[in-house]
Amino acid sequence: MDPRSSTANRPPLAPWLWLGLGLLALGGAIAFNLYLEHGRVEGREHDRLSTQARVIAENLEHQLASAKLALQNARRAPPGSNGPPVADTGSSQLRALADAMPGVSGISIIDAGGVVRASSESAAIGRHEGQRADFRAVQQHPGPATLYVSKPLQLDDGSYGVNISQMIPGPQGAFAGVVTATLDREYFETLIGSVLYAPDMWGGAADGSGTLFLMVPARKELYGMNLAQPGSFFARHRASGRVATVFSGRVYATRETRMIAQRSVQPEKLTMDQPLVIAVSRDLDAVFAPWRRTAATQAGLFGLIALLSTSGLYAYQRRQRVFDRRAAEAALALRQSAERLQLAAEASGIGVWDYDLDSGELIWDDAMYAIYGIDRAAVSNLYEAWHNCVLPEDQSMEAAALQAAIAQGLSYSARFRIRRGDGAVRHIQARARLYLNRAGKAVRLVGTNEDITERQQSEAALRESEERFRSMFNSAAIGMALVSTEGGFIQANEALCRIVGYTHEELQQKTFQDITHPDDLGTDLAFVRELLAGKRDSYQMEKRYIHKDGHVIWILLSGSTVRDASGKVLYFVAQIQDITERKSLLDKLALQAREDYLTGLANRRHFLEQAEAQLAHVQRYGNTLSLLMLDIDHFKDINDTYGHKIGDLVLQRLSHIMRGTLRTVDIIGRIGGEEFVMLLPETHLQEAVEAAERLREMVTEAEIVLETGTVLHVTVSIGVATLRDKAANLETLLSRADQALYQAKAAGRNKVCAAA
Repeated sequence: MDPRSSTANRPPLAPWLWLGLGLLALGGAIAFNLYLEHGRVEGREHDRLSTQARVIAENLEHQLASAKLALQNARRAPPGSNGPPVADTGSSQLRALADAMPGVSGISIIDAGGVVRASSESAAIGRHEGQRADFRAVQQHPGPATLYVSKPLQLDDGSYGVNISQMIPGPQGAFAGVVTATLDREYFETLIGSVLYAPDMWGGAADGSGTLFLMVPARKELYGMNLAQPGSFFARHRASGRVATVFSGRVYATRETRMIAQRSVQPEKLTMDQPLVIAVSRDLDAVFAPWRRTAATQAGLFGLIALLSTSGLYAYQRRQRVFDRRAAEAALALRQSAERLQLAAEASGIGVWDYDLDSGELIWDDAMYAIYGIDRAAVSNLYEAWHNCVLPEDQSMEAAALQAAIAQGLSYSARFRIRRGDGAVRHIQARARLYLNRAGKAVRLVGTNEDITERQQSEAALRESEERFRSMFNSAAIGMALVSTEGGFIQANEALCRIVGYTHEELQQKTFQDITHPDDLGTDLAFVRELLAGKRDSYQMEKRYIHKDGHVIWILLSGSTVRDASGKVLYFVAQIQDITERKSLLDKLALQAREDYLTGLANRRHFLEQAEAQLAHVQRYGNTLSLLMLDIDHFKDINDTYGHKIGDLVLQRLSHIMRGTLRTVDIIGRIGGEEFVMLLPETHLQEAVEAAERLREMVTEAEIVLETGTVLHVTVSIGVATLRDKAANLETLLSRADQALYQAKAAGRNKVCAAA
């Protein structure tokens, strides 16, 4: 065989090199685009799940803070460790607390011996709970400020519950019992269910040791499972030391391949002995299903392009080698193949270009001309024509991306807008690969342009749709609304309409400014301005709404923003909880902390606070001050003879007499069972003795008629002391009045004695 003939029959390599280069660039661009899109899908889902876990955790933190406050108020006057269980006033207060607290289904007070002394659930009173794990945990590691979270307890229906507890300190700070509350499963199931925005999602909760006690939708067969296994997502989350984590892979509990966001709930202000861990999860197959369909479509198009181009070139060269005389026919076949390639590129919406960095020459395929709406014949300088199509506000950004790619030897990727030849504005995704010469200098960029206008519009619409419905606010147990940047209600759920008394249509005709109490509007608007300025992502405040019928409602408002791709605020998301009853209950609890429950007088602590303030005023301005200490004579005999109910009646009648006899400026307090103390400002010793005598006579003359018709008379002994030394403290004044009271009793009772 003639070597020259063999060489002549070899197909030219240059066309194959150019074809391979073009296919490589196109395939690389498609693969790179798919890679980036995969990362964007994963990132979006990462952010969504993290946000949902944060919403649950913030609500849970708020409920735990409210529950801790209720426990602290409930433990201020715990029942004693001796005597029968208390089932009257204390239990009624606990029932009121439990009813007013969303997320809490029961509150109990257990004394140091483990006996339930008071409870919102009547059946629990008197029960011995000393062996309960949550009681023993507080007993063995007492801490007055600690909020104890129990290990999940299995209930009769197979579900699990969690208790929170606080220690009751005794007079010396020693362990005197426990006040405990049960977290309401239904409330937290509703809370978790409200953030599940896809049918493949589930949410769950576990304690700090890894015991799973809640899943939505419920999977009771998994309750009680220990998630703290080596290598499990729970163990990795706890070992990370971070508040929030997101992992992808096989979930230990369900053996499913999922993406899971976990968040620990253990705020420093609550001093919890262990955290609660919230988890929200999605199935990875469902997350990436749209991306796989896109990848399959683009791979098919690339395969078609590669098949058509390589088969065309192969056919052309084969005909060229074998049938040289049929060169015209081979050229026609090649043109037909090129036309098919062009049609495929146009159908995919992707144009291919080649830019020579040295000469500045730009080459487009037909698809590029179609994308830009430019007539090939009417263009003399293609680079200038392309540059003029790019919107002026995007030119600097595109140029910066190009220069960065050239300077750093990176792949080029940019998004910009163009104005087509027909005037329409389109969004373009440009990608390219940089080619270097042997010296390592960048000489060429070969890449693609893809018209992504419709896809970008679809993504924007999808994002808005997802933001609208992911919170499932229509079925949320708390009030929720979408609010415009001007304050108008775009949409509100049924719970909010019930809270404010307006229908959906009426509320959509109003702004939040219209129904906000004027005294709270300034603070609320300041937070809104910070949201619009990007200084904060969310805020929370207590404020007042004005109900449709005119009465005032206290609410807890949580506000956040929804932004578009450019960061512009589209609207606000508001979560509203009616806390009117809780505020009223807290006010009542604050009043009870100051007043004696039986007589309505100041209790010992409140009296001492007022007396200290009055004493400081006297010491500063040099005024006079006297103090009366009163004790009912033979009060024990009254209780023993007539019973404690009559004794209470005597105390109430005496309190009424003291209020009627003394001045309104005088401070009266009950500091013991039958012991009272009165502070008389601007009163000298003689005036104080006269006031005490008037009071003693009024008590002696008073008649207390019992239900049986018996008339009861009582007498009192009173000790009087006056501030002599301006440097003396309240304890000294009380001691002197107590000594005078002792003298009055020693002198036969029904006496008034003054301290020397």
